[in-house]
Amino acid sequence: MVIVYNRWGIVIAFTPLIFIGICAVYMPDGTEWMLLGLWGITMVLSDLIFRMVSEDGHWIHPRRGGHIYFIPVWIWGMGALAVYVKMALARGQWLPF
Repeated sequence: MVIVYNRWGIVIAFTPLIFIGICAVYMPDGTEWMLLGLWGITMVLSDLIFRMVSEDGHWIHPRRGGHIYFIPVWIWGMGALAVYVKMALARGQWLPF
C-alpha cells in the first residue's frame, strides 16, 4: 500500500476548511468562491512556517513537511490561489464587501 499523504499534509490542508465552512454561512450569497483564496493563503503560510520551524525542513522535499500525493502542501495552496485570482479577474470582485 502506498501512502500518498502524511499527517501534517492532511492537517495543514483540511483543518482550515472547517473554519472556512463556518465563514461561508455568514457570507453574502454568491461570494462563497472567495473563500478559496483564504484556503490557499492558509495552506501556503502554514506549510511554509512548518518547514521553517522544523529542524529538517526543506522547501520542496515532500517528506520534510506536509504533502499530499507527494506534492508539498504549499504548492497546492499556490494552485488554490491561482484559481481564486482567475475567478476574481473574471468576475471583477476580489472581496465580498
